[in-house]
Amino acid sequence: DETGVVMADMALDILGEEGGQVAILSASPDASNQNAWIEAFNTALAEDPQYENIEVVDTVYGNDEDTESYNQALGLVDSYPDLDLIMAPTTVGIAAAGKAMTDEGLCDQIKVSGLGLPDEMAQYTNSGCAPQFALWSFVDLGYVTMHAAYAIGTGQVEAAAGETFDAGRMGSYTIEEDPTRDSGRLRIVMGPFTVYDESNVDEG
Repeated sequence: DETGVVMADMALDILGEEGGQVAILSASPDASNQNAWIEAFNTALAEDPQYENIEVVDTVYGNDEDTESYNQALGLVDSYPDLDLIMAPTTVGIAAAGKAMTDEGLCDQIKVSGLGLPDEMAQYTNSGCAPQFALWSFVDLGYVTMHAAYAIGTGQVEAAAGETFDAGRMGSYTIEEDPTRDSGRLRIVMGPFTVYDESNVDEG
């Protein structure tokens, strides 16, 4: 759900209140995580009036391959002459879309956003082609992981649902059942995404 809202917020920030046409460039049709994020994105757009001027016109699939994702992005341009934004919740897709729009000189017309890796997206963000994109912070993820491993490894907490531990500058976390997996699987949810733009992409 959080992924969908983050993508909706970025679309709104990029397009403004006047909104515009958005196409989704996903991985493969059977990628369950991608499908869940896309569904959450569409739900956020439908349920919150602030997004009412954002129109999703199509969802296409690049199968997480560079060339196919690149070609799908160009296909969207051909199919939708009024397209304003390509939203790609896949690191391969967003970089391929950024390259496609850059190569075709379309960055002033069509922006790119979604979920991407800072080192792959920096050139497109700094050029203005992909003004915003999001992902979890790998620094923070490693930081929380080490605190969790240390707490469990030293017996300070058990690897059990309901156990809490302190993760230093990241605060307190609770181990919980993972409702997206088989019974008995546990997870720690790190927290909000990091949204990257020209102010922080080179540090990512």
